[in-house]
Amino acid sequence: MRDFKKVILSIFVIGIFLSSSAMAQFEEPEIMKVENEDVADYEAKIRSFNLTGQGLYGQTTIDGMSSLEIRALLQGAFGDPTKNLESLTKEKNFRLAKAIQFEYWFFVDDPIADEPVPLLVLDFTGPFGNGVTFGAASKYVDLMPQIMRTFEKALLEAEPAEFSDYYFEEQRMKWYLIESDGKNHEVKPIKQPSHIKLN
Repeated sequence: MRDFKKVILSIFVIGIFLSSSAMAQFEEPEIMKVENEDVADYEAKIRSFNLTGQGLYGQTTIDGMSSLEIRALLQGAFGDPTKNLESLTKEKNFRLAKAIQFEYWFFVDDPIADEPVPLLVLDFTGPFGNGVTFGAASKYVDLMPQIMRTFEKALLEAEPAEFSDYYFEEQRMKWYLIESDGKNHEVKPIKQPSHIKLN
């Protein structure tokens, strides 16, 4: 009788474990933007990860969007970028050759992962291309498709928001001001902004 009870108890415990694991697989990851005051902690954290784009690219709706459309959706979904060209120029050892239009840094709280997963969304082509560049921890590459589905859903459900960015095109040595009301985007060639000081 005792042995029978042990078997029943073991089956019950295993059933709970499997049910919890199955439920975790269907829970959507939570995507949290890194704010300016948390940048140093984030940079220290991602040093322990190897970043990759594997698993983050595929046939998605946002792949066919212009970077400006994506930028407006990012603004609507998550607010201002973690970094932009203005903030980057204030960093030590900054070089214009490294200039980007914007960077969004995230931690993804996935129920399957044993720690928050870093996710970076960068724009290297400025306002002239399509799509954006993604990077995430290679050790969690199997979670990337689900994370990307959640990320894309958050973007497509957001209302495009107004934003203003600067961009420097190294090949032509030109500065641009990008202004958008969320739907209409204007890219204007300008002189180097006086308030942006280069090292």
